[in-house]
Amino acid sequence: CATTCTSAACMSNYGVLRAYHDACEGASGVEAIHDYEESCAAAECNTVNATFDPNTCDEEHAHEEAHLECACAAVANGWKIDCASTTTILTAFATMITNNCMASSVCSSSLSCVANWQIVAAHHDHCAAGDLPEIVVNGFHDFEVACGESCEVGRQYNPSLTTCPTPTCNTTAPLTSAISSLQSDG
Repeated sequence: CATTCTSAACMSNYGVLRAYHDACEGASGVEAIHDYEESCAAAECNTVNATFDPNTCDEEHAHEEAHLECACAAVANGWKIDCASTTTILTAFATMITNNCMASSVCSSSLSCVANWQIVAAHHDHCAAGDLPEIVVNGFHDFEVACGESCEVGRQYNPSLTTCPTPTCNTTAPLTSAISSLQSDG
């Protein structure tokens, strides 16, 4: 599946992995998504519905889930999640480079790094890779190591995709099984 993700089993297991990655914060193993995103691009699925608005801040939900919604970070800091706003994305990314945010001690302690990481991460996690500047797609994971998790946002809805399976976040057996199957090419 890591090189060719065309079998029904690979596509189905990728859908499970995508669902857990997008919906279950902190689930063990979800970082494996990055090993399959390119080969399984045709197996992408929606984890949000057509009415999802990435700029609607639900602070009550954010407090219940103990994580920061990207929409709330955007509202608080005066920016919007907009996949067509490459200037905003590139400016934030360039600022991170200029401020040496790739160093973990800098990224976690610099307000500029944290704020710009939220912009970059929100757009990376929400927008389709084809909508993002190539430098951001290629350099994102280098910053992810230093900056860690950022805010949470659903992936952009795509009407041409099917709906991902609904994960049960407190049960990781389906995720573990899907990853194991992906690793064994099925």
